[in-house]
Amino acid sequence: MPIETVIRKFDDDIVLVVHDEIECGRLRDGSPAILGLSRWSRDGRRRELVINEDIYEAENAPTRRRANFTMAHELGHCIEHLPLVQNRQSEAALLRTTTYVSLAPQLLSQPWFKRKSARRKLSTPEQWREWQANQFAAELLMPAESVRSAFEQCYGCPLAPAKENTTVEELSDQTARTIFEDEFGTSTSLVDRFDVNPQAMAYRLIALGLVSG
Repeated sequence: MPIETVIRKFDDDIVLVVHDEIECGRLRDGSPAILGLSRWSRDGRRRELVINEDIYEAENAPTRRRANFTMAHELGHCIEHLPLVQNRQSEAALLRTTTYVSLAPQLLSQPWFKRKSARRKLSTPEQWREWQANQFAAELLMPAESVRSAFEQCYGCPLAPAKENTTVEELSDQTARTIFEDEFGTSTSLVDRFDVNPQAMAYRLIALGLVSG
């Protein structure tokens, strides 16, 4: 089921808004600086899930799949976090703050598993909220039992790096992209099956223990 359908059917008070220009503008290459955000409407009655038109209407698979994850991420904020903000600080609920920022183009041009990044520390309420929204999106788009079932069709058992110079992240990325034949005789991959980007699927495989170091 498309994530847009989930959003529209989940709660009448959560409205999907496709916007051609979100507040923070664009990066130097013209790409949107903000992919999506969640906020209360001006009257405080509806929750708005805003997605940038550039990625929502994209025809290439990687960008469309980033839109899927962004919408699922923001849905998590709409369900869990916006009501908390309104209950505790009703005036702050009307502020239109962004919650999901795109990566710079120079980072996106590199394989995700080769980017240098420190382990994220969940030391602030905002970091916890972002982690929770990402976790919500991962479980919504890639349900654990469905991923395990698809994985077993292709591999049968958990995988670990066979080569010393291969990291668990790189192996997981390769696993997410590998083409296999599903129960309907269709050639597909885990990335295609769940319509997410390789990085999202790779992290999910690691989190579920299907690929390990």
